[in-house]
Amino acid sequence: MNLDGWIRRRLRCYKLKQCKKIYTIKLFLSSHGINEPQAWNVAKSGKGWWRLSKTPACNRVMNLNWFNDLGLFCLALNYDRLNN
Repeated sequence: MNLDGWIRRRLRCYKLKQCKKIYTIKLFLSSHGINEPQAWNVAKSGKGWWRLSKTPACNRVMNLNWFNDLGLFCLALNYDRLNN
């Protein structure tokens, strides 16, 4: 479902906004397994929050497992469950 993907991207955007500063974005990405140079490249990028939320590094850190651990409700799975 496209809506699930959009919601996840929006939440990635908000998480990056919560970090606010370059160094805290770098720390967040590094603490979740992104190597130092790539974390710095994402953090120092001039892209806006929305564009940063689609970078491969952010998608690797904040993947489906990360959202499942947070308890995000999946619309597609619930839709399938209700229709079967």
